[in-house]
Order: sequence, then structure tokens, then C-alpha cells
Amino acid sequence: MLPSTPMKQARFFQRNNASLRCTCGEVIRKGRNTTLEAHSSRQTTAISSSGSSSSSSSSSNSNSSSSNSRRQALLGLLSTSLASQAAAAAWAKPALLDLPACRKFKQAGPIGFCELKQGSGDSPLPGDLIIVDYTARAVANDNEVYDGSRNFKFTVGNGEMIPGFELGILGSEDGSLPPIKEGGSRTLLIPPELAYGALGDGCLFGRADSCRIPPNSAVEITFQYRGLGY
Repeated sequence: MLPSTPMKQARFFQRNNASLRCTCGEVIRKGRNTTLEAHSSRQTTAISSSGSSSSSSSSSNSNSSSSNSRRQALLGLLSTSLASQAAAAAWAKPALLDLPACRKFKQAGPIGFCELKQGSGDSPLPGDLIIVDYTARAVANDNEVYDGSRNFKFTVGNGEMIPGFELGILGSEDGSLPPIKEGGSRTLLIPPELAYGALGDGCLFGRADSCRIPPNSAVEITFQYRGLGY
């Protein structure tokens, strides 16, 4: 209801306008505060979400690291087991010949040889299938036996054995090392270049300290020639 006089009406409108301005100002301030509170709430939620995500990521990384550690441990155990099995297979006990030891080697070019028993039969020719008994030792490993077999058949002169062994069976071209005769036995001292060279042989996982024949090692082979294997 409006006042009766114009002056009173003017004052009425002034008071109501002030009241409206105050009310609108309060609404605006409340709106701004509400906006700030909402913005603050979103920031808090985002920070909380980020922290949760970071914690989840950290937990995931920890689990991944733990899984990798377990995998590496299992691989280590597997490698050790395989190495043990390979070593057992590689160092299976070879045949040892019951022959007298060589007292003095003769030199025939790069190869030393010692006749333990003179044979009386024929000598083999390149390409013959022959039968031998032999024991092989690695000089660099304190003459440790690394190989040996009885009634072993192979084609001589065909590159199936190390060059020094075949040379010790067939003889040298200059005659300084005669060919072995059937029933004969001899010991050969073979230099690395006619044996396994700079690489050695029987090395587990390429490790030089695990080789049956160390790199640059001479080898000593004692053998008996039994004759042709046909």
C-alpha cells in the first residue's frame, strides 16, 4: 500500500530501492560465495582424485616392480638348473684307456707324438671308416680328461675330428710322423691351432672359466687304432 503524499511516496520508493539493492547485493555476494565454494569444492575433489590416482599409480608401479623381481628370480633359478644339467651332461665320465704313459715326445712339425705300441696291420687311408679307442685331455686344465670313447667310428680325413687327431692317424706328408698301423697305439700332443684354437670348447653360456677345453689350450690324445669299421 502506497503512502498518501508524494513526499512520503518518494521516501517509500527510496527505502524500497535501497532494500532491493541490499537484497540484490546479498544475492550477488551469496552467488559469488556459492560459486567460490563450488570452485573450491571442485579443486578439493580434483586434488583428492589426483592423490587417489597417484596412490593407485604408485601401488601399480610397486606391484609391477614386485612382479619383475619374482620373474627375475624365477629366471635365475631356471638358468642355474639348466647350467647344472648342462654341466652334468658335458662332464659325463669319459673312457680311460689302460695304456702306458708317454715318457718322451718326438716332434713332427707342430705335433708331438709318442709310440706306445707298434701296430702290425695296415694303415688307414683318407676317407676310410675306422674304429679307435681314445682318451683326450686338456693340457691347460692340468691334463684333465674331457673326452674319451671305445669302439668309436668315424671317417678319417673328412674333418669329423680336430685336425691334429686326424694328422696323428694318417701321418704327415714329409714322413716325420708315420701313419698309425692296425693294433698300434700312440699319444699325440696337439697345439691349439690344430685343436680348438682361441675359442676353446665345451664352454657353458660362453664363459671361458667353464670350458672343458680352455681357449688356446693344447690337447693330449692317447688312442689305439683297431682297424677299419666296415
